[in-house]
Amino acid sequence: MKNKKISKNELIRRVAVLERRLNRKPRKRDDNSLNYYARKILGSWNNLIKSVGYKIKVNQEIKSIKFNEGFAYFLGLLITDGHIVCNNDLKKYQLAIYTSYFEEKEMLLALIKELFDYKAGVSQRICGFNKRPNFEIRITSKNLVKTIIKDYNISAGPKSLNCVVPKKN
Repeated sequence: MKNKKISKNELIRRVAVLERRLNRKPRKRDDNSLNYYARKILGSWNNLIKSVGYKIKVNQEIKSIKFNEGFAYFLGLLITDGHIVCNNDLKKYQLAIYTSYFEEKEMLLALIKELFDYKAGVSQRICGFNKRPNFEIRITSKNLVKTIIKDYNISAGPKSLNCVVPKKN
């Protein structure tokens, strides 16, 4: 595909084909050549997805963080079943919490919405011998990542051997 000229209409058609094949909204990682041409012709993957008719989630901003019982529960889940990515060089800041239970996933999404007024991203996949899907719930927020690392002393990356439950300030 990289040696051919491709039009905007052809890109849109290929997204529609990919959508039918996947039975969901395509992501840029689903087809690298489609992503390449989206950036080359339209400037970004999001511009292609908007052209197809999807709504694009704009950057959400977490403005305030209040320490309360819900936030303490969130921190506990982050420590036990979560992960923090803080990479200043790549400008990647993300919190992820994992669960295999649909009800817990729904509860976590509601908690995140209540605590931060943020609509978290969710991915699911089958891992290992588990018959249930594993859900990854993601929050992409530099402000929240930096606050949790600095104010609550929870490290990014592997933390299970050196993490201490933070005390209320």
